[in-house]
Amino acid sequence: MKKLLNKYVFLSLLAACVTLTSCSDEEDYSAGPQTDANCPALTFGANNSATEELDPTEATQVDITVYRKNRSADASYPIKVLNNTENIFSVPTSVNFASGAGEATITVSFNNAEIGKPYTLEIGLDDADIDPYNADTYTSYVYTCTRVKWNTLGTGQFLDGFWYWFWDEITIQQREDMPNIYRITNPYTDEWVNYYGEATATYQEYIVLTLSSTDYVSWETFSMNTNYNGEIMGYYPSSYSSGSSDDANSYAVRDDDGNLLYFVIDPYWVNDTGYWAYYPCYIAFPGVDLASEWGW
Repeated sequence: MKKLLNKYVFLSLLAACVTLTSCSDEEDYSAGPQTDANCPALTFGANNSATEELDPTEATQVDITVYRKNRSADASYPIKVLNNTENIFSVPTSVNFASGAGEATITVSFNNAEIGKPYTLEIGLDDADIDPYNADTYTSYVYTCTRVKWNTLGTGQFLDGFWYWFWDEITIQQREDMPNIYRITNPYTDEWVNYYGEATATYQEYIVLTLSSTDYVSWETFSMNTNYNGEIMGYYPSSYSSGSSDDANSYAVRDDDGNLLYFVIDPYWVNDTGYWAYYPCYIAFPGVDLASEWGW
């Protein structure tokens, strides 16, 4: 009888603990704050960042669009500055909507931006003016710009020794404030890729290259605008595999007077399967006809 009584006591205590635990869980729960019915639900666009390179003759300003869901009345809402390089950007303190308008634009200027120097601006919206429960809300916008003067050297040649084995004319430009930096018009156009029956990927207008003091050539990763098991990208070897000795395979060739004749660039070609090839391409400077000399 004593054992049976102890059993009943144990079960009663267990039931009480479960009950207390359940009550405690319910008491700890509280609903999140509700969005005010008058909240404008502001947001920047889904493309809430931009990087631009501007010619010094172009206007030093950018228009940024803000959207709202609640369009009931004309209203102004504050704009917060989160980052402003050297305070170079002049930013309106608010964005102004007309009655019934779902979008409005602010104009940001940067009149004192120096040539060749990158500047970044990040702006945001006030917490009271956004709907935190809307998955399509973008609360900040980042803009980076650099004013750069490119001087056109003339028409050169690009010889593809990797994929298509073609050559084409390109425009070669040199950066005025940093004359060791060059860029060429990307030869991998949609027309060329389609001509060879391949699927296009991402077309970049320029390929940017840097010539070192020892005449080695490096570059920013570029797209070959070709989709073959994923987009084919041309990497500078050590940017793909740290410490790669294959960087030395990319260099400049000069004549006896020191004039540039052509660049050899030997990228690591990479797609979704990883690194799988490296074959050189050649960039001939204006006046150098490599295509004829080499029988292309």
